[in-house]
Amino acid sequence: ELQLSARRSFTDLVLSPTYNAYFDRIFRDSEFNSESNVMRNQNERFHFFDVNGKYLYDFKDDSKLRFNLLHIYNNLDYSESTLNSNNQAESSESRLNQKSYGASLNYTKQWSKLATDLQLYVSNYRLDGITNDITNNQRLIQENEVVDLGFKANLNIPFSHSIVLNTGYQFNEVGVTNLEDINDPRFRNFIKEVLRTHSLYSEFEFRSNNNKTYARLGLRGNFIEKFSDFYFEPRISFNQKFLRYLRLEILGELKSQSIAQIIDLQQDFFGIEKRRWQLADDDKVPVITSQQASIGLNYNRNGLLINAEAYIKNVDGITARSQGFQNQFQLVNDIGAYTIKGVDFLINKQFNKLSTWLSYSYSKNDYQFKNLNNGNEFPNNIDIRNIINASVTYNFNALKVGVGMNWHSGRPYTSPLDLQDDSNNTIEYDLPNSSRLNEYLRTDISATYSFKLSDEINAEAGASIWNLLNKKNTINRFYRHNDDASIATIDNESLYFTPNFSFRVTF
Repeated sequence: ELQLSARRSFTDLVLSPTYNAYFDRIFRDSEFNSESNVMRNQNERFHFFDVNGKYLYDFKDDSKLRFNLLHIYNNLDYSESTLNSNNQAESSESRLNQKSYGASLNYTKQWSKLATDLQLYVSNYRLDGITNDITNNQRLIQENEVVDLGFKANLNIPFSHSIVLNTGYQFNEVGVTNLEDINDPRFRNFIKEVLRTHSLYSEFEFRSNNNKTYARLGLRGNFIEKFSDFYFEPRISFNQKFLRYLRLEILGELKSQSIAQIIDLQQDFFGIEKRRWQLADDDKVPVITSQQASIGLNYNRNGLLINAEAYIKNVDGITARSQGFQNQFQLVNDIGAYTIKGVDFLINKQFNKLSTWLSYSYSKNDYQFKNLNNGNEFPNNIDIRNIINASVTYNFNALKVGVGMNWHSGRPYTSPLDLQDDSNNTIEYDLPNSSRLNEYLRTDISATYSFKLSDEINAEAGASIWNLLNKKNTINRFYRHNDDASIATIDNESLYFTPNFSFRVTF
């Protein structure tokens, strides 16, 4: 069997109100709208396409081959112009594009009782940016590339109907390249790093004959060649049904990660795609480790679903440059951790043609860095304490209508001190993340209608409105100096009233 699919946007040819709304939201506080005598956004063009292919071949019922291929491409071009000293127009074009390739080959074989699974895979991600600043006659080239190669061999051994062992070996090689090239002043920095990891894993699964009890106990060991370090990752999952309609779930695991995203400068890649991938070096960028556990209770009866879960997660080995600080820690290098504790509650009631959802989450997420804030804890940049989501959907034959409400308390930010030292060109800040934005509230509505164009052609028309009440929600706040040395407040706002329409034909 051969499966092929492809998509291509036409946003570089036709602009819709929805596209304009998203464009304004994304680029509102980027270099596109920076205060300058340069006229920007004169001819921005964005488009994307993706291609996906699958080849499936069954040698026999017990022997199968699978090949997958994926390519994704995003491209943004924009031009800018200004008047030179001779009152003549000068223009230049800048570009930002992302390319992703992925391929995997998988072969499975079912023996008399055993089952084997062999997999080869490769992926490539590349981010390229060329910025031309005609005001300063400067050209900046930035590149970030990740190449991931791997092999995995898995063996499935059923000891009985209830007990199964999955065990295997995995090899992984990741290479990351970073480039910065400036023409004036002349500067070039090229860094390429490679990490190879060998992993062995085993996992026992138990399922009772009555399907009321399920347990999974596993251990994974990762050996990183470059550092000669071992990382052991035990994990457990336990699920027990009792009193007919109740189910208890307990989860716990340790994980490690040798690659992370960092932010060198907020204006990198036009301030749009400013994060770049970087490998751990066991020094300034350590291997990230995490420990997490949760316990949940689930009730399901007569169309009523109630779920409650409590969890705790600690992530160690993060760098300050990976967190996107826009305060006194923006250019600081430090290593630390964050801990998040929380509870989630969900209730869903199904009626004949009506479905209602209500969820509430409470969490507390704090940083712990060695040198930041004198070693004291302070709120995470994404520490949102309370979140409420509610929705109602109604199905009437071919018509589906839904209304949703999203609310959460404000995220933290750092305010400048009331008294500033005018003798330097830096902003003096209060305690990190000690202030809070106003609460966030958004109401959405959507509807779809399905119908037939002919016996073999189906169609679906849809319409939706994001932020129906057109509420202005501030989702981030930071500060910077104006040319006159005063402090400007920059508020990133979410999407305003945004309509969208869709039409789909299936044949």
